[in-house]
Amino acid sequence: MKTVTIYRINETDRTIDIAQSVNQDNESVRAAILNARTFTFDEILRQHLAFCDKEALVENCRNRFLSALHIGRSVPVNADDMLAGFTAENGENIFLRGMMTAAHELYDGERTALSTPNDVLLATLNKSRIQAEISAKINTFFDSNFAAVGDAAYFECGQKLNAFSVIPSETVIFCDDYTFSAFRVCDNCLTNLLFELGQIVHRNALSPRKCGFCGKMFLGIEEEVCCRQASCQAAHKEQKEAIYKEHTEEYSQIKRTYDAFVRRYDGYLKAAGINARCPAEYDEFCQAKEVRKAEMNSLKKRLIRNGLPTDELYEMGEKFKAEIRAIAEGIMEKCGNK
Repeated sequence: MKTVTIYRINETDRTIDIAQSVNQDNESVRAAILNARTFTFDEILRQHLAFCDKEALVENCRNRFLSALHIGRSVPVNADDMLAGFTAENGENIFLRGMMTAAHELYDGERTALSTPNDVLLATLNKSRIQAEISAKINTFFDSNFAAVGDAAYFECGQKLNAFSVIPSETVIFCDDYTFSAFRVCDNCLTNLLFELGQIVHRNALSPRKCGFCGKMFLGIEEEVCCRQASCQAAHKEQKEAIYKEHTEEYSQIKRTYDAFVRRYDGYLKAAGINARCPAEYDEFCQAKEVRKAEMNSLKKRLIRNGLPTDELYEMGEKFKAEIRAIAEGIMEKCGNK
């Protein structure tokens, strides 16, 4: 029996439903869909990182198939112990399980030429040649699939994908009462799934990032500092509120000092009658004052919203003070004797 893997990506929720059926009939596929497992994009990322880090385990799996091929007429291979050992240490890994499933089905399908040949005598005489041909297919499978599945560019918007081709997948439409679901068929190694997910990652400029609260890897844009777990989101919100409370008074003090400075020079101009005698020049001062006021307010809001230090606001305030002083003194010098 051939395993069929199907999946459905929900980009809005950032989740992927994955199901496997050991038969291709409708009832088997229907049962698989009803029992589909849901993974978040972040879980898929972490499983992919773990898979890419286990090339030695994949090599051991390859060697087990190659060794079994040369025992008698070839013997069945059970790699469940290797998968169980990995799962116990690292948790579930859909990529490793998928590759082992695909490798197992390839091996079982090819070794029938030795294990149950149509012509026993011919198979015996050509045993070495048949074993070499099957070995070549197994090696090609592991080489090509580990390279295709293990590409980090799927989850890194700044990287380019290596060139490879995949046969277009079929679509499975599942209807249950008032619910319609469209699943796509992919190879057991999940290459199709990775390609589609990679499109989403690159389109949304996502990259692997480390959560500043739980320490786990997640997919996010450059500005994000925590994953989407509720506990991390809550902790991040508390941190931002704490920083906001700590720095708000300091932000406000810098802004009050700047506003007082501007008012002082505005008062100088009014005391000299510049607003009445040289309205055009006074309007120039007022426009310059309002433009800088808007920039100061915008920066203050951004710093508070992101819980950033006040250095940038202080530096802008000092720069604007110098500019306001120069504008006011220039107007006084120009209009003072009129």
